[in-house]
Amino acid sequence: MTKDIQEAVVKCEICAEFQAKKVKQPMQTHKIPDRPWSRVSSDLFTLNSKEYIVLTDSYSDFIDVGELKGTTAVSVVNFLKEQFSRHGIPDVFVTDNGPQYACREFTEFSREWEFKHVTSSPRHAKSNGKAESAVKEAKRIFKKAYRDNKDPWMALLDQRNTPTQGVNSSPVQRLMSRRTRTLLPISTNLLYPRVEEGVKEKLKAKRQKAKSYYDRGSKSLPELEIAQEVRVAGQQNKIWEAGTCVEKLSDSSYLVEVNGGTVRRNREALRPKYDMPKTDETAVTKARPLTPAPAQTGAQAALTSTNHSEVTTSLEVSDAQQKNLGTPPRTTRTRTVRTPVRFKDYF
Repeated sequence: MTKDIQEAVVKCEICAEFQAKKVKQPMQTHKIPDRPWSRVSSDLFTLNSKEYIVLTDSYSDFIDVGELKGTTAVSVVNFLKEQFSRHGIPDVFVTDNGPQYACREFTEFSREWEFKHVTSSPRHAKSNGKAESAVKEAKRIFKKAYRDNKDPWMALLDQRNTPTQGVNSSPVQRLMSRRTRTLLPISTNLLYPRVEEGVKEKLKAKRQKAKSYYDRGSKSLPELEIAQEVRVAGQQNKIWEAGTCVEKLSDSSYLVEVNGGTVRRNREALRPKYDMPKTDETAVTKARPLTPAPAQTGAQAALTSTNHSEVTTSLEVSDAQQKNLGTPPRTTRTRTVRTPVRFKDYF
């Protein structure tokens, strides 16, 4: 009966549409580049009715912020051309699926300037976590500067020259192999160029530590098969809609057909349509009828009686062993009650 109830609940369309959100998966970190400005991430944000664009380097954690006159693809491309002419063309450029990046103008720009454009999974901001973290950092710096009536660009300069905990070098040192001059007094000898060594190993150890904390409470999800019936998490109505897995794009990104269209979703936003829970073996065992034991012969009964007496004798505990158990013996009018030795593991 329990199995039938579970199967009925799993196959209920209404219950499946309003399922709870799935648990998070273990963190998947990107490969650390071998040199600065090789993998760059970007995102947009709005602050005080102004539009900004953020660039961050995966090797140095260097954050570059620029104010845009508009959020069109032309404005974004012009800003990127200016930055690429200063720092060089990256190998990989990571963004979300915003209209500024998912358009014909940006596709032609990436082909003309010969860099690989990678987009994150739609409605899954963690896929572009590097840029999201840079946006959070830039907005916090600008908000504090505006609140204190300070220059936000001077605050950003100080942030770039602040050493990173666990790496012992600042973002500008890892990107430009030198410190940049700020208003803080500094020796001239410290402003000369010097290449930082062991950066990749330190960044790897830092990421492993962050991953160990993030993976607490996470759960690895099994891979989906092609043509498998799945449910897709809705964004607005928060209803798990029925669909079919069409193609696997990466380790955690799938192409799914839903409502007559094709969408790209992360594995966290997908679940099998019929996901039966594991059967409780203990409950099944308790529900089984007991089979009567076969009749014993006289010799077998004597042997069983002998073994039972031996077990009873072995379970008796002496006074010395009783002291080792940590509990004093309890005495009644006629006998001393000793704790059986099988309870020793519980003390």
